[in-house]
Amino acid sequence: MGEGQAGLGPLTADKHSARKGNAPNQKRYRVELKASAERELASLPKREREKVRAKIDALALDPRPLGSIRLSGGGKSERYRIRSGVYRIIYDVFDDVLLVLVLRVGHRSQVYRALDRLK
Repeated sequence: MGEGQAGLGPLTADKHSARKGNAPNQKRYRVELKASAERELASLPKREREKVRAKIDALALDPRPLGSIRLSGGGKSERYRIRSGVYRIIYDVFDDVLLVLVLRVGHRSQVYRALDRLK
């Protein structure tokens, strides 16, 4: 061991592997996009669209990933936001039916407008 590293113990590949949602037996959530969110996603530049799509797909395994922020509103569901560069993904989580519903996908300066009207 190098100097100053005594007693640190082994390093793990993923320091967040103990977080809820990363267990191997965990149930997968179904991820659906509203039609408007599909259109918003399709309008992004190809490179950004691929990055955002990967973030959305990852929600099936962990609907509350590190960095997600719970938003107010959502009614019977829990509303969250995750970041992908300058783009934001707004979605609701329905734990009782294992569903993630993506409501909005857009640039950070525009995505929160009229969010309170989304159901």
